[in-house]
Amino acid sequence: MTTLYAELTSGPWAAAFAPLIAAGDDGAIVELMNRPSLTVKGKLSSHDIRQYFMLRDLLLAIEGAVDTSPVCKATVRALDIFAVFDLAIPAVLDKFTAIMDGLVAESFIPHFTEDDKAVLLAMADTPMSRAGQLGWVVDVPAVALALRG
Repeated sequence: MTTLYAELTSGPWAAAFAPLIAAGDDGAIVELMNRPSLTVKGKLSSHDIRQYFMLRDLLLAIEGAVDTSPVCKATVRALDIFAVFDLAIPAVLDKFTAIMDGLVAESFIPHFTEDDKAVLLAMADTPMSRAGQLGWVVDVPAVALALRG
């Protein structure tokens, strides 16, 4: 695990921290470390997916094609089994994306498009700070200690 000092002086945001370190502006460093400026995949509920399908007039088409379409059957079954899809887990993201790709290709659902897939994936986007990404709590005393001992 990297140290706070290493993160500030040689991490991916070191160039942004350099002038703040030179100015001794620990508060600005803390603000930058804790600003939710990154986007990571998070959780997407089955409720939100069904609501999106309903608003796009896709829900009845997908549910109505369960007996004739394996991808529609898999979609409905997944929505019934799982309350939440944690798209931060790569294997879950891969399976979810594969199901969405199947719906895009499915002739029974002509109105489900790449745009719908993109919207559903974006619904799981979650803002996060660099500190949060590292699992850290960063405050002024921690920055002062890391930089000046």
